[in-house]
Amino acid sequence: MVPVERLEIADTLEALRRELEELVVRGVRTASSADVARLDGTREELARLGAAHLAERLGTLVDATRADRPEAARALLDAWTTLRVFERVLTLDTVADALAPPVEDDGEGEA
Repeated sequence: MVPVERLEIADTLEALRRELEELVVRGVRTASSADVARLDGTREELARLGAAHLAERLGTLVDATRADRPEAARALLDAWTTLRVFERVLTLDTVADALAPPVEDDGEGEA
């Protein structure tokens, strides 16, 4: 993964973390239509970035919140947990890339 992609993903995850923290503190039933629209936009961005599982969990949260279903609180916790796991995996991947030995050029590249 190139650093620009990693930075874009990290920025998206940070924004999502803030949004979910607000919902955890306030309660998912207090989510406004603007809150839900932001979550849905973040879901689309995550899907575009290739984070399908996290996007799916966020979609479940958005659907349950829009429908004012009791499962919305559970969906919030599922999305929160998936986000935290995704952040850990991304961190491990970043560290592994940083600690990997440099790739040696064998001198047979195109001229």
